[in-house]
Amino acid sequence: QLAKAVTSSIRYSAVRRQFQMQRIIMGSDIDSVEEQTQEDSQVPAVDQLNRLVRPSKRSEAQVLDYSSQQYLLFPQLALSFAMQFAAQDAQAAYQKAIVQFRADDFTSLTEMHVLSSTLKAALTMLCAEGMEQCRKSMGGHGYMNAAGVGMQYLSALPQATYEGDFVVLSIQVGSSIVKTIGRKMMKKKVPSCPTLQYILDFDPTSKPTPVTKQDLPQVFGDHERLLQLLETRANYLHYSAALSFSKVMKKYGASPEALDYVKVDMMQLTYAHAYCLLAKAFLNRLTATKASNPKIYAVLAPLYELLCLVVMHTGFDRGGGFGDFVVSGALEADCMPVILEQIKSLLVRIRPNAVALVDAWNIPDMLLNSCLGRYDGRVYEALMQQTKSEPLNSTDVHDGYYQHLQYALHPERKKAASARSKL
Repeated sequence: QLAKAVTSSIRYSAVRRQFQMQRIIMGSDIDSVEEQTQEDSQVPAVDQLNRLVRPSKRSEAQVLDYSSQQYLLFPQLALSFAMQFAAQDAQAAYQKAIVQFRADDFTSLTEMHVLSSTLKAALTMLCAEGMEQCRKSMGGHGYMNAAGVGMQYLSALPQATYEGDFVVLSIQVGSSIVKTIGRKMMKKKVPSCPTLQYILDFDPTSKPTPVTKQDLPQVFGDHERLLQLLETRANYLHYSAALSFSKVMKKYGASPEALDYVKVDMMQLTYAHAYCLLAKAFLNRLTATKASNPKIYAVLAPLYELLCLVVMHTGFDRGGGFGDFVVSGALEADCMPVILEQIKSLLVRIRPNAVALVDAWNIPDMLLNSCLGRYDGRVYEALMQQTKSEPLNSTDVHDGYYQHLQYALHPERKKAASARSKL
């Protein structure tokens, strides 16, 4: 569902043009409306910057060219691919687990329980919020039924509730993670859980070495290191929740009150664990693609980097975000401006391939059901045709006006109509 919303919004943003872009005159500028004079060419660059801008020759710019629109949509594009890859991995894990279950081997039961609960809890929430973001990014047209996103959003929204909402499932995830940490700290045998291995490998007694502002640019291109930063932040939340639970257990014992005390912690760690699963699934695809098709790898790599950096900057859930990474010792506090600058740089790199990336999903127009997201880009022709097909537009004045509304606006007509009926 999120992929469909992203497809419609990115395609429409590439078609829609609004406002003039401005260009700064630096020496000579072929895009300026007026020819540059000799006097202009002799003005120092700083003075020209102070004089600021001249209008571009382009009448209006594509909405997708604005960095603000890219900032709204491209993270959702990256998230959509990550969700797709994580869902494929979960499906493969499920098929493998079913074979084991039928053979009376339930060693992977805990793994499947945590994996399915995490993805269902977090991804349905992120999907609903992402679709609403896509709808709003299309302006007033996005609110119409003809845009398609609104109806798809109504279809996707209940998924965040039925079969366990986020709060209920986050307790399942948090309880399993806290139990896993408890077994590890007590040196007991821990059930096989590959997706939780990063938690078992973490040493809570070691002092973390945060990435500095100077070293951060080298980390941006290191995909394994980006995943490690997400895991460092997640482990901080995991072990903090386990510590809080152990403390409250001493006061209340194994009671509902003790569990209720750490429910908020479990909600936070569920998102953090979900981000690790998404990034891991994306990284696995990148690793496989790099060997088989380097050109596709070059297109997908910025999306993976954007996914990780958005989680570090604000988070898709607009939760702890950067503050969690600082407190956990993953990043130093002055890294935030560097992360934002890199996000802006990634938006520029993704822009040339944005439409091609949504086309790669090959979602047919019949499923999109969107005048704004049509593959051929004939948005306004489709809107006009949709308007002509609307029954309310079959007459200039709707029948309801003659039957009801006119009498509310003009009470004297009701008296006249009553008199005529008596005659």
